[in-house]
Amino acid sequence: MLSLTLMLSQGCNNSHEVEKNNRTAKHAMTDEHIAQNALDWPGTYSGVVPCADCEGIATELTLKQDGSFVLTEQYLGKDNEIESTMTGSFDWQGNNVVLRDEQGRTAIYRVEETRVRALNTEGKMIEGALADSYVLAKHGNTEVEDKHWQLVELNGKEVKGSPETHYIRFQSADNMLIVKAGCNVINNRYKIKNTYRLEVTPGISTLMACEDKTEDELLKALLKADNITFNENTLSINKARMAPLAVFKLVQD
Repeated sequence: MLSLTLMLSQGCNNSHEVEKNNRTAKHAMTDEHIAQNALDWPGTYSGVVPCADCEGIATELTLKQDGSFVLTEQYLGKDNEIESTMTGSFDWQGNNVVLRDEQGRTAIYRVEETRVRALNTEGKMIEGALADSYVLAKHGNTEVEDKHWQLVELNGKEVKGSPETHYIRFQSADNMLIVKAGCNVINNRYKIKNTYRLEVTPGISTLMACEDKTEDELLKALLKADNITFNENTLSINKARMAPLAVFKLVQD
């Protein structure tokens, strides 16, 4: 009887140990690629990182869902501000992505919430007073993108229109700003950096003649603007800290 009791006890202990080991292994597998699985990492990131012999390196990194990347670096303050571009594919190593191009060049970044961090050649964090200077912030703003915004005010004056005739829409999939203020539909490129910084570049448009100058004035405002402010129902396009250039209200789908 004693022998049977010992065997049963040992069997239970072994079973518990196996279960514990399985839980540990499962937990490790879950943690191993937590950034890849849990974060919305595809997109474009940018910032200016420190440089030993220039004013800084303006860096832009695009990570794509298919495992490809584009890394552009512009050395500021140098003659002609030298620019280099890497393209290739990347692999995940834990929370890090290892970039490789066809020439065998590599770069390593750690993927964090809404940003990536440049690491050294050994895949370790750069420490010291400038540690946070190696962070690139993700472009975009989910609070304003992929929503329909109706133009209600332009240069301090009320705009009488409708959601169908006077609106803008930031399309995050292709960074296209769709604009209409009367008759033409205009497609401009845009970037939203650090949540509030806005850049709009001229695009293409249909060529109908509009009855008023609202369209021209809105385009001028968008190209002049450098930041946005918003709440859940209102979006303002601004230049520095001056009065809003244009104000929009959210149109519920």
